[in-house]
Amino acid sequence: MSISDYLQNKAKEKERQIRFEIWKQKTRDSRRRAEGIAIGATAGLIAGLLLAPKSGKETIKDLKEKANDFSDVARDKADEFVSNAKETYDDFKDKAFTKIEPLKENLENLKEDVKEKAEDVKEEAESKKEKASNVAEKAKEGIKETAKVAKESAKEVKKEAEKK
Repeated sequence: MSISDYLQNKAKEKERQIRFEIWKQKTRDSRRRAEGIAIGATAGLIAGLLLAPKSGKETIKDLKEKANDFSDVARDKADEFVSNAKETYDDFKDKAFTKIEPLKENLENLKEDVKEKAEDVKEEAESKKEKASNVAEKAKEGIKETAKVAKESAKEVKKEAEKK
C-alpha cells in the first residue's frame, strides 16, 4: 500500500466520521422535535378540552383534525428515520469496504511475495543440485583416476615382487 493510498483511506475515514457526527446531530434534533411535538400536542389537547367553549361534536371534530395532524407529523418523522437508517447503512457499507479492501490488497501482495520467494528457493535448489551434480562428476572422475593410478601401482608392485 503506497502512501497516497494510505492518505486517501484516512481522508475517506475522516469523511465518514464527519457524516456520522452530522447524522447523530440530525437524529438527536429530530428526537427532541418529536418529543416536543408530542408534549405540545398533549398539552394542547388537554387545554383544548378543558377550555373549549365549543359543543362536544365540535370538540370531537377538532380532536380528529389534531389527531390527523399528529399522524402526519409522525409519518414524516418515520420517513426521516428510514432515510437516516439507509444513510447509516450506506456509511457502514463504505466503511466496511474501505477496511476490507486494503486487507485484500495486502493479501494479494503477500501471495505475490510468497510466489517470488518460492521461485527464488526453487532456483537456488536447482543451482545447488547442479553444483552437487558437478561435484559428483568430479568425484567420480577422481575415483576413476585414483583407481587407474592404484591399478598401475599394483602392476608395478607386482612386477617388482616378481623380480625379487
